[in-house]
Amino acid sequence: MLFLTIFAAFLPATLAIKCYTCSWSPKDAPNRTAMCNDEQFEGNALAISDCENGCQTYVHMDRNGVIEQMRRSCLQPDETMTGNCVNEENKVFSSKRCTCNYNLCNSAASYVLANSVFLLLASTLVLHIRNLI
Repeated sequence: MLFLTIFAAFLPATLAIKCYTCSWSPKDAPNRTAMCNDEQFEGNALAISDCENGCQTYVHMDRNGVIEQMRRSCLQPDETMTGNCVNEENKVFSSKRCTCNYNLCNSAASYVLANSVFLLLASTLVLHIRNLI
């Protein structure tokens, strides 16, 4: 019973999802915002926010497909959680919005892959050690 009481006390804090929050534009490339783009992503140096509705990565491109802005942030209440990427195009610009709902899911693809490989290796090691005991 004590465990359930303690668990319930911390439940609201556990419902928030942690998301990277940063933005990048090629016009700002000389400053530290470059860590936000996919090529130079540095998750350990970026701000992390608690988000109630999930995370998103938004990329705004000109009509030639050149990135004008990239933003990683919390998904706003009026935005739809799709769990994947949605593209939008018109005569002036195109955009890509990817939404997700687990901790730090709005990182760069290469960063996610590296973390996934580490998690897989760590899980394998723990299971192997557990089987030895």
